[in-house]
This record gives sequence, structure tokens and C-alpha cells, in this order.
Amino acid sequence: MASNELTRDRAPAAGLILAGGRSKRMGVNKALLDVGGAPLITRVLGAFDTLTPVVIVGGRHEDFKDLDAAWCGDEQPGEGPLGALISGMHQLQAEIVVAAACDLPHLASNSVEQLIDELRRSSAGVVAPLVSGTHQWHVAAWRRAGLESLELAFARGERSLRHVANELGVVSVVFADNANFVDVDTPDDFSRAFPE
Repeated sequence: MASNELTRDRAPAAGLILAGGRSKRMGVNKALLDVGGAPLITRVLGAFDTLTPVVIVGGRHEDFKDLDAAWCGDEQPGEGPLGALISGMHQLQAEIVVAAACDLPHLASNSVEQLIDELRRSSAGVVAPLVSGTHQWHVAAWRRAGLESLELAFARGERSLRHVANELGVVSVVFADNANFVDVDTPDDFSRAFPE
């Protein structure tokens, strides 16, 4: 095995949790919804247990100061997840960055690891889950080497993760359990995710 292959196989991975959305359909900050006495965002934090460091991007720092994660502001507030992804990548040095929305209550660490492993094995710029023929961009593994391309796309007005991912090259992963990738945007979504 060539030394660069060995390095790629062991490349460290960091995590970004995107928490800067306005939660308009939920009516309250989704990241802070109570799930068994802990905020919803801790579910994603738990799925990132092997990633170092983990940075929460956006929202109010005081809402997350007691969590075991760093925090940074969104450099482009209100501009969507692409701006938050770029903001978070500016804080990291890891070759691989897993970015996830804060509202994925059933995201599992083994699914996160599978995305990372798939990216390590490929030359693509991003790996994302494929559910019913559609990529789920609210969790994906990105190569930090693509940061400049993301910044250029953002500067020219692009805001779609899908479009920039296609420019970087995408590998799709199909999972047996798609519940990992169900997000909660509305009170009904939350009730379905946590039936009484």
C-alpha cells in the first residue's frame, strides 16, 4: 500500500452540526427541543462520538455552551446550510468533515462512520445517503480540500448543497435503515419521531 493511501485510510474526521436555521415550521428552536431531558441536538452530538473536534455552527452560543462541542457563528447567517458548512470548515483542519443538521433524532454513529469510510475509499468530494433515489444533504461527509470550490460557488450566488456537491463529485450510500436520516421540521414530525 502506498503511503498516501495509508494516510487517506486513516485521515481524521471532524464534525459540524448546523444549528443556525430559523425553525419557522417548528415555531421554536429545533436544536433545543426537549428529548428525555436533553436538547435534540445532543442526539446528533452522540452520533458524532468518534469525531474530533465537533463544532456547532450558528444559533446562539449561550444555548450550546454546556454541550461537549465547540461553537462558531455562521459567517453568512440566513444564507442556508452552504454558508454554515463553509463557516464551520474555516474552524477545522481535518481532511474529512461530516456535516449534519441539528434535527436528526435517530442518526446513528455507525451510519456516520460508514459515510466517512466510503469517502476514504473514494476520490469523490462528498458522500451522502441516498434515500428513495434522493440524496439526503442534511448529513454528508465532505473533503475539506473542496473548501475553496465551496467558497467560489457561494460567492457566485450558489446556495444549494446539491449543486455544489455535484461539482465536487458525489458518492451515494444506500442504508438499510433510512430512519437515520429523518429530520424533524414540524411539530408533527417531532411527534412521529417520538411517539408517546
